[in-house]
Formats: sequence, C-alpha cells, structure tokens
Amino acid sequence: MRAESQKELELQEKYSSLGYSVLLNPSREELPFDLGNYRPDLICTKENEILIIEIKSGHWRHDLDKYKEIAKKVSKYKNAKFLLIQSETNDIKQVNIPETDSDTNAAIKKIEMLIKLEINDAALMFAWNLTVANLRRLLKSEFKIDTNINDKVLINQLYSDGIISMSLYDKLIEFMKLRNEVAHSINLQISKDMPQKLLNLAQVIGEMTKT
Repeated sequence: MRAESQKELELQEKYSSLGYSVLLNPSREELPFDLGNYRPDLICTKENEILIIEIKSGHWRHDLDKYKEIAKKVSKYKNAKFLLIQSETNDIKQVNIPETDSDTNAAIKKIEMLIKLEINDAALMFAWNLTVANLRRLLKSEFKIDTNINDKVLINQLYSDGIISMSLYDKLIEFMKLRNEVAHSINLQISKDMPQKLLNLAQVIGEMTKT
C-alpha cells in the first residue's frame, strides 16, 4: 500500500535503507500477531525483529491507555517492539544518545570535559540530550512504549501521569527554555554552573529508570 502521509514516506525510506521490509497500513490479516481491532501505520521486519509503528501528532496523551495496552500485547512477543512516533515537531533535531550504560558513561565524560574546558553552550546542549534520552528511557520503563516525540510533549506526559514531580517538571521546563535559547543564539552567555546542574539532573533521572 502507498504512503498516506509524508511521515509515512520518510519512515518507509528510513527503515528500508536499514534493511527492513516495510508494510504500510497493514490489514488485520497482515499483522504478525493478534492486536484486536488495532492497525498500526507501519510494520517493519528484519530477520526476527518486528517494529509496530504508530504515527501521532503532538497531542496523543489522551490515547495513552490504548497505547499502553497495545505495548503490553506487543511486549509478549520476543524481539517485537511498539514505537510511537510524532508526525510533526518544532523541536530542534537532537543527537541520539544510546541507551547502554557504557555509552551513557561516555556521554557523561564528554560533558564533564566540556564543562572543565568551560565550553558551556556545548556542554549544556549535550547535557540536555542526555536528560531527554533518560526521560525517554523512563517513559519506556513505565509503559513499555518507545517514543520519538518532542521534548515538551515528553515532559508533559511524564508529569501528567505522575511519573515526575512538579519540582522536577519545573526544572526541566526552565532548562528546556535555556537550551532553546542556546540553540538559537551564537553569543548567549550562560552561567558556567548551569551545564553541571543539568548534568546532575540527567543523572538523577537516569537513576529513576533503574528503580
């Protein structure tokens, strides 16, 4: 079936280039296992790996209970993942930080080196990327859902479901505003202690994913 949206076309090209077989808008009969009346936007398969992909706009959290149930069903099947992807975002594209502990430790060392060299804007940007990566891991640990949604929607979702506290939410929003200011300016001067504070916050969130 042909792509019905630009995002579907982008994802079809992306996963095809990674060696996946991509099925767009599959019928219930084409699903690899029973998901009731649910039909995903894409199914991507490679060897024994299966990706069940849903594309949503930024306003998806009212459907969270439905997606949690779908993710629960998908998680019963080995090497199958449910992935929720945002169709549109005004957020700046970020560098993805791998989820392994060794890669996270490498990212922390890189940020600490930038802080030591007082390259504060770069340190803050990388610290924000690590923070968001840990927030995504936190959402996944709670709901078994992999997400590619923008930072603000992610933070709002975690707060509205009681996963993060109001005080943590407020800190994240303030740091997000600062990160956006840094990203859009070449001369913005920031306090040298801000990247370290954000790195500390990222590590606190990282510990929350282990509990």
